[in-house]
Amino acid sequence: MARLLLCQKAATRNHRCKPLHRALQLYGVSVVGIFCRRSRSISIPRTKAMEKSSQTEEQSQSHDSSTSSHDRQNWKTEQNILKEKLIKEDNFTWKLPPSTSQELRYVGGCDISFSKHDPSLACGTLVVLDFNTLEVVYQDFSLVTLSVPYVAGFLAFREAPVILDILEKMKRSDNPFYPQLLMVDGNGILHPRGFGLACHIGVTADLPTIGVGKNADIRSRDYIRKFEMNPKLRLLSE
Repeated sequence: MARLLLCQKAATRNHRCKPLHRALQLYGVSVVGIFCRRSRSISIPRTKAMEKSSQTEEQSQSHDSSTSSHDRQNWKTEQNILKEKLIKEDNFTWKLPPSTSQELRYVGGCDISFSKHDPSLACGTLVVLDFNTLEVVYQDFSLVTLSVPYVAGFLAFREAPVILDILEKMKRSDNPFYPQLLMVDGNGILHPRGFGLACHIGVTADLPTIGVGKNADIRSRDYIRKFEMNPKLRLLSE
């Protein structure tokens, strides 16, 4: 996490994509997404060293068939409603340093790990770093038993409530280190319906997020191809 935050710090000193590509490539990470706000999300396929055990994921996927078509339709409806609130333009109250106004100071990262023996047993974690020093200023976790199975395209309905509860707990205590920006282990707009886990958490928590995803299904790859073929977006990345 610190490595990615360091890349982000080095890359976002101006708002063009080229420095971001170069900084992340130094760490072997390729950028295939775009920024958006609340979630302000980049979907970044992670390196192998950053991936969680594929065995756990396969176990989770085996429960895909346990959800009904009614459940999935309800999830799609909720995604579409929340997507209407997605802000893709930068309108933050903070600025990247150096700045004379309010600077970005606290950047969070969240992830969920699962038991290898029981994919319903999970541990959600939130860590907040000082953006300037990369020192950990806050950390918390929650052990939970999940009743919602993993279903491709609907990861948010399994994992988002865990992270949102940790964020809400932090906000209720008026913690001074509440993140101004959150990195999420999941896709943002690089998603079959353009609204992945990072977007879901960002909209619900009213918090800018960056999606860091390790997988892209065929529909997401189609989205990437459309992105690469767009001359305006391609110009920004050159």
